[in-house]
Amino acid sequence: MGKNDADVEIDLRTLNEVEALCSNDIRKTPVCSRVLTVVQLCDKDRLELNKYTHDISYLDICKARTEVEEEIKKIEEEMRRRGMDTTLDVSGG
Repeated sequence: MGKNDADVEIDLRTLNEVEALCSNDIRKTPVCSRVLTVVQLCDKDRLELNKYTHDISYLDICKARTEVEEEIKKIEEEMRRRGMDTTLDVSGG
């Protein structure tokens, strides 16, 4: 996939702006801002490489939890039906 002229122009402008900064200018920037910039660049790289963390909605988590709890209830009911103990000993002894 090739870049169009506008993309190349933006890249060249960005490169020129970055080259215009000297190390003293960067050192004057607060550490927090520098760290945030690095994190943003890393995040952008991950997005471009499709290595981002997928967003998971809270509702999806709740739904999955409910499904697991229902499955546990079914298993416990089957265990009781078979006369098995459904209590869990977490004492380790």
